[in-house]
Amino acid sequence: MKTLIKSLYIQTRTFILLFLIAVFFMLAYFFPNLLWIAKLAFFVWLGSVAFDIFLLYRTPTGIHAERILPEKLSNSDENPIMVTLLNRYPFPTTLKIIDEVPVQLQQRDFSMTSKLAPSAQREIEYSIRPTARGEYHFGHLIVFSASPLGLVSKR
Repeated sequence: MKTLIKSLYIQTRTFILLFLIAVFFMLAYFFPNLLWIAKLAFFVWLGSVAFDIFLLYRTPTGIHAERILPEKLSNSDENPIMVTLLNRYPFPTTLKIIDEVPVQLQQRDFSMTSKLAPSAQREIEYSIRPTARGEYHFGHLIVFSASPLGLVSKR
């Protein structure tokens, strides 16, 4: 249960839908006939979130990601970095990839987005340019995957 809560992230779409349902409930105060619509919308939303969580967590290792680096980085040159992604889900996924590049590069907001078809593999290439000598340590490669519903995402 702890790993489920740690790896589950609520998307913006979920909050927007919940806000609209709250507006329906407020309107139902003035127009009592709207109350059943608001209740129905809330239970449909709740069921959709539960179904989205089920879709993401029924495959334990849905996304496999790997960073491929050159053996040595060349100073003042563009160095290609390859990220290989493999979708093991039976549905297309939307991915947000955050690669923690070395601190010396001063890139704190480095992220990419991608869509993967079911059982598809993709390679994403980007380049970095080191300017100082020394060792460069990459951090984690973080991938957030979302189902076609897009209500929650899994880390």
